[in-house]
This record gives sequence, C-alpha cells and structure tokens, in this order.
Amino acid sequence: MLQLLQTNVLDATADALLLTIDGQARGLRGNVAHAFQRRWPEAYEDFESQLRFPVPLGSAVRIDADTDSPWRTILFVATLHHLE
Repeated sequence: MLQLLQTNVLDATADALLLTIDGQARGLRGNVAHAFQRRWPEAYEDFESQLRFPVPLGSAVRIDADTDSPWRTILFVATLHHLE
C-alpha cells in the first residue's frame, strides 16, 4: 500500500535518505541536502567525505556511515547541474 505524507523529510523515519547533488564538485547540493548539512553538519561531512568526485549526471552513490543522524545510509543522486 502506498501512503503519501506531507511532512519534513528530515523528520520522517526511513531506512535511507536520498539527497540530490551536482556531482561535478563538492558542496553543490540540493535544498534537502543543505537542510541535512545544517541539522547534522558532522554527519553530512562524514557521508560527503566518502564521495569520489566527479559523480556522473544521473548516477546514484550509496554511502553507509555510523553517524548521529537518523540514517545510516545516504543515497547521493547527481541530478543537478550548476557549473555549465
């Protein structure tokens, strides 16, 4: 059964969190990724430090880390394109 909720995704319970990034350079990310980084700066740094750039546009990278955030798995998806 599909259930749709209107809530802040960072307050939701899930096995993993999907964050959009521009895979061309570190620090270029979407709004939810920015909000995650502000709420859990050390956890975001732990996750992002494991990314190897560039991440090709349209690609997803799974990162697992033991952090103080509610998620142990982050899916970084390169869907943004800021540089060109």
